[in-house]
Amino acid sequence: MNIPKSIKIGGAVYTVEITDRLDLGKVNYSGEIDYVNLVIRVCPNAEGKMEVDLLHELLHGIADFMGYANHDEKRIDELAHALHMVITDNPELFAAKRETAGQEWVKEETGA
Repeated sequence: MNIPKSIKIGGAVYTVEITDRLDLGKVNYSGEIDYVNLVIRVCPNAEGKMEVDLLHELLHGIADFMGYANHDEKRIDELAHALHMVITDNPELFAAKRETAGQEWVKEETGA
C-alpha cells in the first residue's frame, strides 16, 4: 500500500504529511485529520502502522463527509485494521486493470 501525498474525500483534497508534529494537541495519538486546513498527519512509524494510521484518518474523513458528527474511535480503529488486512491480503484488488486490443478487460486465469 502506498501513502500518497494527497487524498480526495468527497470534493475535498487533503494533503498527507508524515510528521512527528500533531497540531490538534492529542496525546498518545499517531495520526490526525484537520478538517479545516484539509491535512492528514501521520507520525513516522513502521510501514504497516503508518498505513493503518492513514486508513484510520481516512475513515474519519469519510465519516465526516457523510455527516456523522460523533466518530467511535474503537470502531474506526477496528475498521482501519480490517481494511488494511483486506488490502494487504488481496493486492490484486487494487492492481491496475490490463487491456487487450485497447478495448476489453482481461480476467487473469487461475489455472483451476
